[in-house]
Amino acid sequence: MRATPVSDEIRRAPPLAHGGGRDYFGLEWSALAWLERTVDSAMTTLETGCGASTIVFAAAGARHVTISPDEGEHRRVLAYCAERGIATAAVRFIAEPSDVALMGAWQPEPLDLVLVDGAHGFPFPALDWYLTAAHLRVGGLVVLDDAYLPSVHVVVRFLRASSSWEQEPAIGYRTAVFRKISAELSYDWIGSAFDQRPHFDYLPLRDRPLAYARTLVLDRHPAIASAARRLLRTGRR
Repeated sequence: MRATPVSDEIRRAPPLAHGGGRDYFGLEWSALAWLERTVDSAMTTLETGCGASTIVFAAAGARHVTISPDEGEHRRVLAYCAERGIATAAVRFIAEPSDVALMGAWQPEPLDLVLVDGAHGFPFPALDWYLTAAHLRVGGLVVLDDAYLPSVHVVVRFLRASSSWEQEPAIGYRTAVFRKISAELSYDWIGSAFDQRPHFDYLPLRDRPLAYARTLVLDRHPAIASAARRLLRTGRR
């Protein structure tokens, strides 16, 4: 066991893994400490992105996969671990964009924890979640960093509305965690809490009230729609 938590070591001397070795980007400190408390050597884990979290996964001894397209990040993380005696034999690095790797180089396997912290432009956070969600064990955790960004928050909104996922306490002001409680995935908007509130902000303002009325009243209540059609036919006679 390490005398000092690795998250504390990282806080004192952050790994400059990004920006060609000039910058540090990573989970906020409370989230990094939570990750260290949560992950252990019995777990199989995956993250999109690479950096301080990768070091924590390695130090915990998890069977881990990290996916990011920048091989330089991988080399700098490996060097940081080597300097501090952190074993990396159980860590596999895939130097590809996550959408490519998750449908190719990565061999799907049951996962205990997934960290989504790779490409943040839409739709990559949603793809990272979707392409790993079916492989996350029931009871497993998905961690979404930078959850306040619209491209990530759309996943947060969906998971909060889903009966297959349960929100855990936030582990930092920008990091959300959800536990998978059912393997069931819904492919239809009907009955989905996520899709119950329509949005017509792409229409001109003058057209929105009618669109909302049609969707909320006529489209969702067949009997009312049928009565409205009868009234229209009667009015034309």
